[in-house]
Amino acid sequence: MDWQEARAQFAACRRGIAYLNTGALGLISDRVADAEAAWKEYVREYGRASPSVLGCIENGAQAAFGDGPGGAARTWVGVNRLSERLADLMHVGDSQMYFTANTTDGMARASASLRWAPGERLLITDAEHNSVPANARDAASEHPISIDVAKVQDLFGEKDFEQKWIDAIVDKVAANTRLVVVSEILWHLGLVLPVPELVRRCKVKNPSTVVMVDGAHTLGQLEVNVQGLGCDMYATAGHKWLCAPSGSGVLVVTNELNDRKDFRLRIRRAWGEPESGRRAARAVDPSWGRESTSQIDWSAVQESTLIGLGAALDSYEELGVAAVAERVRYLATAAVERLSTVKRISVLPGAGAPRQTGIVAFAVDGVTNREQAGALVDQLERRFKVACRWVGDPPLVRACFHYHNNEDDIEALRRGLSELL
Repeated sequence: MDWQEARAQFAACRRGIAYLNTGALGLISDRVADAEAAWKEYVREYGRASPSVLGCIENGAQAAFGDGPGGAARTWVGVNRLSERLADLMHVGDSQMYFTANTTDGMARASASLRWAPGERLLITDAEHNSVPANARDAASEHPISIDVAKVQDLFGEKDFEQKWIDAIVDKVAANTRLVVVSEILWHLGLVLPVPELVRRCKVKNPSTVVMVDGAHTLGQLEVNVQGLGCDMYATAGHKWLCAPSGSGVLVVTNELNDRKDFRLRIRRAWGEPESGRRAARAVDPSWGRESTSQIDWSAVQESTLIGLGAALDSYEELGVAAVAERVRYLATAAVERLSTVKRISVLPGAGAPRQTGIVAFAVDGVTNREQAGALVDQLERRFKVACRWVGDPPLVRACFHYHNNEDDIEALRRGLSELL
């Protein structure tokens, strides 16, 4: 499948929409939509809780039904195999993988699973997505802990900002710092941060500190290597760059952390042990009941989401992880070059900075508040069929380029901004 064929799988692209908001929600392809629809029709025909249907969820369509389910659902290989594929793709190593609602949900459940002691501290930065400080405030409202914030936002335009970013965070790590939360890719600027070195430095200063990484913008855009990061917990989701359905979050927790007495991630549903011996993915239950490898409460499982996640994974692996990463960097670089010709546009962290991801953010001279930014984004969609968003305060415009985009989308953004500004 080449890039043109991949683009043709998305109805929004066929309608001529320049969809540049993958960083919020990825497009749903025909392949994913067909797989979800086929599954829903299938369970409607055969009964949602029939033993054969439940077996199909766990073991795959072919194993349970032979030639039964038609269309895209027939490619479903079962949740056990799906978890193994994700574990391989993400290089989770000696870890446990859980299905969650999204990145924020996984991070909230993970931080709440720590048995906090009075006086302990939670460290974040001032460059995290809004959900991170919100989760921190929730934790502080429930436990007698304090929140520390490393000031790093103003460092990203400076020379050697990577080292300064690490130093600013490590300087805040104390003897009673229980949890450090950082992003792998900055949600608003698209910079890839040196997480492995940060984790190493944090562990040297305080070996008991737990490091959790927000990987919301990595899965489906760049290679994920959880083991290589060295972190204790890693949260991500498929609904952005993997172009999977909403509700396809993934949380990875190392077995070392899972075995600690001061941590307990309460789960209820599990799908047994894969033949390879790797622990299977489990779904985090909102009721936080007891863990059971035999009891499966399918009434709370969005099985169609898992089928859609599997279909999205099929497309991503067919295109190739390295090829997609190269594609998004190419498009982002081309976009920065085109946008540099538009008056009143300042690309951040600088037009000369190499593009590491498909995220391009820029400030617009004269656009200083949310109302102005919102009006600009609305006009881009209404008049030029360009879908993007504003982020941050003061506001930036963020355009996210993925493998289904092309040079026509870049030109649509440039033309729209040139006429509006």
